[in-house]
Parts: sequence; structure tokens; C-alpha cells
Amino acid sequence: MSLRVLVVDDSTSMRAVVKKTLRAAGFPVRTALSGPAAGAVGAAAAGAKSGIGDIVTLDMGGTSTDVCLIRNGRTARVNVREIAGFRIRLPMVDIHTVGAGGGSIARIAPDGLMKVGPESAGAVPGPACYGHGGTEATVSDANVVLGRLPTSLAGGGLTLDRGLAEAAVARIAARLGISTIRAALGIVGIVNSNMTRAIRAVSTEKGHDPRDFTLMPFGGAGGLHAVEVAASLGIRRIIVPTAPGILCAEGLIEAELQEDFVITRRAALDGPLGEIRDALAWAELDHLIDRPALQLSTGEQQRVALVRARILAPALLLLDEITANMDSASRQRTHAMLNELERAAPGTKAHFLFGFLDRVRDEHFDQDEHFGTSLVPCDDCGLPTPA
Repeated sequence: MSLRVLVVDDSTSMRAVVKKTLRAAGFPVRTALSGPAAGAVGAAAAGAKSGIGDIVTLDMGGTSTDVCLIRNGRTARVNVREIAGFRIRLPMVDIHTVGAGGGSIARIAPDGLMKVGPESAGAVPGPACYGHGGTEATVSDANVVLGRLPTSLAGGGLTLDRGLAEAAVARIAARLGISTIRAALGIVGIVNSNMTRAIRAVSTEKGHDPRDFTLMPFGGAGGLHAVEVAASLGIRRIIVPTAPGILCAEGLIEAELQEDFVITRRAALDGPLGEIRDALAWAELDHLIDRPALQLSTGEQQRVALVRARILAPALLLLDEITANMDSASRQRTHAMLNELERAAPGTKAHFLFGFLDRVRDEHFDQDEHFGTSLVPCDDCGLPTPA
């Protein structure tokens, strides 16, 4: 078990960072598409500075392009979507992703037609023009051939080899029986079409006319393709943020910290609603534990203390049971990690064990059978605890 923790000076911030790290480890699905979502938030903030609220984003990187519709300064949201074939039922920013990036590889399909993406050359070896061993033609190579990219980038930190780019694109051109320039134009045209379809998926297909929006390109390659994409959609205005390459990072700073939880409980409408009440009580407890003690009222502090006293003991017993099969060194490292977290941020050990107990109990045990009793409401704290 390993855990990386960002160390900051303020103890309250340290406690929050540790807890959020543990939360992310416990619910990794909630971090899906968080980077592109930050870009959409950054785009909304950048548009607000220019008084523009209706925006279509075009976040083009090395592997993919992410698009999002922003209306009246607010990003579109969805509650269900599929990621890598898995259906995710969580509220999230509505991001549509296609395999169209600077490293997307051009190839000739079995039907004799040229395709671009979703396969990517990645950063290593990268496009042929990088000179790191890549030989397949990519979108970046096509842009170099067409003179749309200079041979020196990042203040001279990256030099592009035009000769290697031309050789890679020429191999595609030879198979198609056309010139290298036409092949490069074809590569760019295909990737532009892929991005255009992605924008239609979040606009036209959902009842929105893209001509009513402003296109905002960002990322490493968004600006290279923005004009053609806008023209194909009838978009008349393009706005480029001040620092398009780091807009996702700016979005992380601009974003308000928010967590959405979904709890499912089945109950008859005309029957007792005890399970729903208990679920809400647990959610309230989780909220209280995340807040510094100084921000809690005396009554709230007492409720948290009572629940910790009643539930932490079973959690510790469960932890001992789970670690019983570990070798001595692993068991010591696990307990040492928890003790170190508690030293750095008091209260974190209890928070970790609450989450650990919930996960193991829900996944591997029947709740009533494991504790030998039912969970009943606690009169003095208002929360369900083992009887």
C-alpha cells in the first residue's frame, strides 16, 4: 500500500488534502474526465471575462479532443454516461471526447480509404517530426508539412524535423497516388471532420444551434484547427483565451469544490422511511467530519464524538481482522501509515477507518451478520450506530 500526500503548511489545509486524497482513492470513478472538465470550467471563466456566456469548447491535445457546451456561463451536466464501455451514474460535466489529437495516426484502412485516429503516437516515440523514432504520419506531421507549425517550439526547447514529417506523410501519399501536400491536407481535413461531429453531438443533436455560440479553442493544438471547424459549423466568432495551453490548470483554480453523492434506498411510500432517514444521517455525519472542529457548534461536535466512539471500535476490529493475513512488516506499515496521517492531520485516522469500514462492509459482509445486531437510531446523536 502506498499513498502520496501533498504536504502544505496549514494544518487545516493538510487535513483537507489528506481526506480528499483518501476519497479519490476510495472512489476513483469520480475523477473520470476531471481534467477535461476543468478545461470546461476554465473556458467558462475565460468567457465571462469577455462577457461571453454561450461557448463551445475545443480542447485539442496530443491524443484526443474534448468538447463541451456552455450556456449562460454554465457547463452542461449529465447524470449518466459511458466511459470505456462502462455506464457511470454520477453527475458530471457533459464532455464529449473523440480520438483526434496532434499525435493521431493516419493510416490506410482495408477499404483503401485514409483514416485518422483514434490510435495515437503518444509522446514516445511521438510524431515523426519529433525525431524520437516515430515513423507513422500524424496530424502534427501534416501541420508541419503544410507550414502551419514552426520548426522551433517552446522557446527552442523542441525542434521539429520537417524532413521526417514529409517522409512520413509521403508514404501515405504514395499509397493513395497523390502528392504529399494533398495527403497532408487530407489528414487535416479528416481530423477536422471528426471534431466537427463531436461538436454536433453536444449541440445540434441536443437541440442547440452551434451558430449561436462562440468557439473557444485551447489545449496544445486547438488553435491550429479552430478556423476550419468554426467554418464547417457556421460559427462566426472565435475567442482564444490568454493562455490556452494551461486553461485546464486555470479551471482547477476557478472551480468551486463540490462533491455529489448518490445513495439508493428502496422503500414503500406508505411504509416506514427509516432507511432513508439513516442514509441522510450518514451523509450529514460525513459532512460534519470534513469540517474543522472550530466550525462546528457544540452540539455538532458532541454528535461527531459520540459516533466516533461507537463506530471506531468496530472499525479497528475489522481492520485487525483484514490485516491478520498480512506479514508482520506489511501490517506494521499499514498501522504506521495511519498513525502518520493522524499525526499530520488529527482526525484523519478515524476518517480513513470510517471509509474503510463502509467499503469492506458493503463489499464483503452482510452488515447485520457481521456486527451480530441491526443498526438502530442513536437517540443522543441522531445517527445509526451498532446497538
